[in-house]
Amino acid sequence: MPRLKMRSALAELGKIELEDYDAVVITLGVNDAGALTSLTSWERGLLNLLRMMVQRCSPDARIFVAGVHPIRSIPVYDSLLGSVADTHARRMNAISARICEHVPSASFVTLTAPEPSGALRFRDAKSYQHWAAELAEAMAPQLDASARRG
Repeated sequence: MPRLKMRSALAELGKIELEDYDAVVITLGVNDAGALTSLTSWERGLLNLLRMMVQRCSPDARIFVAGVHPIRSIPVYDSLLGSVADTHARRMNAISARICEHVPSASFVTLTAPEPSGALRFRDAKSYQHWAAELAEAMAPQLDASARRG
């Protein structure tokens, strides 16, 4: 769902069966940052999304909220206007991190900018490997601890 924004995430994710998963990763926000979605809407949407996920996931499942990576790391947004979206993304990340602190099964994961690539595509495999490594580093200890308890 590459164009998914917070306002439609609840309906889309409501269609997915979640109870059999040990972990769920939420990767939303780039489109919301670019659209300058209101911070109040972002906060309300994330709270509702996490509530729904906590209800629908198994009690031992972990929910990982990936932060919005630096918007200006996207070549087309490396501009003055991209700086506005980048600042907005940092504010959204602060809200997301704060919310996750109050949801016992949720964790916020900061994503950094990948190394620039010469690819003509929006992102290349190295970019996704970069983020996968950051997510894995944050997720593995929590999932290992959960498995030891289970």
